[in-house]
Amino acid sequence: MTLDDEIKEKILQLSDSLLIIDSWNSIAD
Repeated sequence: MTLDDEIKEKILQLSDSLLIIDSWNSIAD
């Protein structure tokens, strides 16, 4: 696995987390 792949994977994981947090915020409102 190249460094580039690792970075892409990290970004994907981060955006997933942000989406989950975002939907929780919507539910909380």
